[in-house]
Amino acid sequence: MTMSLKSMLPAGLLILGGLFTPALADDAEELDALGKTFALGFWEKSPEQVLSTVHPALSKKGRDDNWRGTGQEMMEHLSPARLQILGRIYNHDDRLQKVDSPRVIVHEITGNAASIEMVNGEWYDFFTAVKINGEWSLLNCVYGGLDTYQSQSADEDSAAIDGVLTSYIAGLAGDKDRLEETLHIELERRQLGTTHGGASYIEPLAREALILDAGSFGVEENEARFTVHNFTARVASARVDAGPWSEQVQLMKLNGDWQIVNSFVL
Repeated sequence: MTMSLKSMLPAGLLILGGLFTPALADDAEELDALGKTFALGFWEKSPEQVLSTVHPALSKKGRDDNWRGTGQEMMEHLSPARLQILGRIYNHDDRLQKVDSPRVIVHEITGNAASIEMVNGEWYDFFTAVKINGEWSLLNCVYGGLDTYQSQSADEDSAAIDGVLTSYIAGLAGDKDRLEETLHIELERRQLGTTHGGASYIEPLAREALILDAGSFGVEENEARFTVHNFTARVASARVDAGPWSEQVQLMKLNGDWQIVNSFVL
């Protein structure tokens, strides 16, 4: 049976020492600082500070609610190049105040990956951070305006997210149609690769290959699990444990349907 653990956590910094073993406490502190450094770069109008926190392969996705005036919702991408510009101009009118300092929630740390959430006075980010060659950086992200942080249809959204993750697991176990339905056409799925010299890098994994290989992973549907870290009116963060691997996934609601848009294999 597939099980989920939902956590609609309040916006605030959790007491890191009470959540993690001493071995992970340093990582938790570094992740807290990383999320705050990212957000405060916009306060400071410092694109260099913003970019110092993100991996060059950053996948940061939000939602345009009225794409080109069509009334359709479209996924939008904020590349590092766009963040560089936003870091310079976002607070051009000095409306952001230091009193609204960002708050960071560290949901989990597993090996070289972590799920964190950053909430401030105007927006929130759900991040997958990756520790690569000894340094933490922000790799995957879904975000939204603070006015969408609380879902007005939480029970419906929760059930829909659970349904997508259940279908995703069934797809990995062999149901290719259900698998394809859960994956956004612009899914970015990655893992850590290793160079011949022993260094780590971000290795892309093709959506097409995942679908073609459905059923060959040794996933047992009745033994797989998922945990929903948090969800809002438009995005969600979760962990999937399915047979030979685990992964952190991020979902987005577009035109009424939830799909997986980012994934990092642990």
